[in-house]
Amino acid sequence: MAIKNLIEQLDDETNLVIKIDSYLESMVQKRKPDGYYHPSMAGDCPRAIWYYQTGASFIPFSGEVMRKMENGTDAHIRIQRYLKEIGVLIQAESAVNYDIVKPAPKIGIVGSCDAIIKDNGKKLFEFKTAISWNYNSVVKTNKPLPGHFEQWCCYSYGERIWEGMIVYENKDTQQLHPVLVKFDKVVFNKIVKKFKLVQTHIKLDKPPDRPAKGMSDKICLYCNYKSVCWERKKH
Repeated sequence: MAIKNLIEQLDDETNLVIKIDSYLESMVQKRKPDGYYHPSMAGDCPRAIWYYQTGASFIPFSGEVMRKMENGTDAHIRIQRYLKEIGVLIQAESAVNYDIVKPAPKIGIVGSCDAIIKDNGKKLFEFKTAISWNYNSVVKTNKPLPGHFEQWCCYSYGERIWEGMIVYENKDTQQLHPVLVKFDKVVFNKIVKKFKLVQTHIKLDKPPDRPAKGMSDKICLYCNYKSVCWERKKH
């Protein structure tokens, strides 16, 4: 009865869930561009990257999405602990920081890979959580999702470690599936070309062309910049 009375006393303005959501959403608003290109951007639309790099307004993540992201962070900490406890971890959150100078313009790529492990030599280890649909697709094809592989290639180039794995965990069942990967120069060069395109357009003060035909296209579905992107008809 005491709990029921307490719940009844909470109105919409003081509801605990609303407070948590408001706090999480306010944290997103503090995100600021730093001028670097991050491996996690490798699979993103160049126009979205341009908006991020120029500090454009964006649709904030909901509290629910933020909690999902934090669950992913917690899962990374857990898997890094497993790697350490089974004796294969060389380094967790290994930092990469390198410049691509030629051809111009110069870009800096900065980030940190999930882990470097020992498995018949040094291997680059990335960990991803995925909903069942994506997880089952990875298991069926035994290939990583494209954006995840592109991210891995950015780390691989920075670490000069050319082989490794991307391990997927099913968010619904906690099943694990490793996918062995090797550095792909063609894929990496396409990423560099994309980042340099964005950098060129920053100097032009104009976003790259939209790769989508409309806001409902798949590439725009979860983009934080889709509103500002499609509002600017003149671009």
